[in-house]
Amino acid sequence: MARLGKHFGEYARLDPVTQADILHFLEINAAGTGSSRIGRRVMKGMNAKDAPLRITETRWFVREHDDMARSTWSRKSVGSAANCAACHHQAEQARFDEHAIRIPK
Repeated sequence: MARLGKHFGEYARLDPVTQADILHFLEINAAGTGSSRIGRRVMKGMNAKDAPLRITETRWFVREHDDMARSTWSRKSVGSAANCAACHHQAEQARFDEHAIRIPK
């Protein structure tokens, strides 16, 4: 959060209040801390210092999406593996029920 000017090659501008809110969320849900159910599942068995920067690089994510054709990620309607909301329409509510997935064409 301190280096948003170089965030994966992009300049990520946030107002101070939003930045503080996001930082607070990240601190609570970071590997080895907090009580986030998803965070615990994603980071299980992983040291915080070894944690990947992207959820799409975690063993959990790869295992959960192993039946997904890699070509699906590059569809214009999906964009990338990081676009959870493309298929998980309740992603903003942290709902990722596998029975509610709709993969766009």
